[in-house]
Amino acid sequence: MKRPSGIFMLVLMVGASFPLSSAVAEAEVYEVEKIISYYDVESGEWRSVEATDCFSLQKDGEGAFRMSLRLIQQNGHTCNLDGAVRETDSGYEYRYSFSSQEAACVLQVAKMEDRFRLEDVNGNCRNMFCGARGYFSGVEIPFASLQKVRAGQKGCELSSSDSEE
Repeated sequence: MKRPSGIFMLVLMVGASFPLSSAVAEAEVYEVEKIISYYDVESGEWRSVEATDCFSLQKDGEGAFRMSLRLIQQNGHTCNLDGAVRETDSGYEYRYSFSSQEAACVLQVAKMEDRFRLEDVNGNCRNMFCGARGYFSGVEIPFASLQKVRAGQKGCELSSSDSEE
C-alpha cells in the first residue's frame, strides 16, 4: 500500500508519565495508524491510504500544559487544534471561544485505563476546528502506541521529510 505524504503523515505525542502532572523532561510520542478511504475524482473510485493521528500534551516550566491535536478522518477531513489545557480530575480540558458572544469549544480528554478518549462536550470544537466531516468525540488514543520522539520535536509537527513541497 502506498504511504501518502504531507497531510496524511502525523505523529501522536503525549507527556512522559501518567498522570502528566509529574515532571516531563521530554515528550513521549504515540502514533495511531489507521486506514482511511478517500474518493479519487480522477479515477472515480474510492481508495484506501494509511493515516496517522497526532495528539500531544506537553508540560511547560510553569506546570501548565499545552495540547496539539491533528486528526484525519474519512475522505481526508481533518481536525486541527492547538492551545493551553487545564488538568482535571479525569484528565484534561481545552476551552476556547473566538468572542464573548460565541459559545465556547469545550474538549475533554479523559484518561482511561489504557487510553485517552476525546469528547467534544457541546459540538463547538468540531464546528471551530474541523473540516466538513471531521470530528473529535469518541476518538481514542491508546497508551500502548508509544514511539520515540525526534530531537527538539514539540507538539504535533511534521518532519521536513513528511511535508509536501
